[in-house]
Amino acid sequence: MGDSEGCSSRQSEWSPVQSRKRRQKVEVFHEVLQRLKELDVEEAAEPGFEDELWAHFTMLPLRYALDVNTERAEDVLTHKKLLNMARDPLTRPAVDVRLVQLPYAHLTPLQAAVGVVQKGLRPAIPRNTHPLLVELLEKCWQQDPSLRPEFSEILEILQYMGRKMCEEERATKRQNLGDPCQLVDEWPLKMQENENAA
Repeated sequence: MGDSEGCSSRQSEWSPVQSRKRRQKVEVFHEVLQRLKELDVEEAAEPGFEDELWAHFTMLPLRYALDVNTERAEDVLTHKKLLNMARDPLTRPAVDVRLVQLPYAHLTPLQAAVGVVQKGLRPAIPRNTHPLLVELLEKCWQQDPSLRPEFSEILEILQYMGRKMCEEERATKRQNLGDPCQLVDEWPLKMQENENAA
């Protein structure tokens, strides 16, 4: 948020050139806020919530506000929480997703859109992709939007995947190196043996 920007000053500071798109952003913001209040979301009743929500909207590009489905206003809160978690090094997600190759580079954007919507076109999933990630991708790619997971569910799945992958990595390390905790416990004994031998 700006130095002194509050909820009441939102529209007055914009130039006429920006006003139409900014007005749409403000309208979406108000719709989301109203929807959260109608749903009796506890967080929406807290002091300062409106300013926090507006700060979330203003830090993201205009297209974010225009893409928000106001009927699923809770997803905005989940997105806000996820961004806050990502900023904190202690809660930053353990999964790093990188796009290696642009899917459908051989198609025009219109051809790709038609292929996805009408023909179920989906990018190939690399063979070494974790099975839990494959399952999540396939859920998100459902042709019927009502069968796709909600954002909060995706977050839960990703958190579960992070824990599961950490467990698998620990198990692999234990298998290859023995129990890491056992090695740490043995270090003082080995150091003492080396000192006694010297």
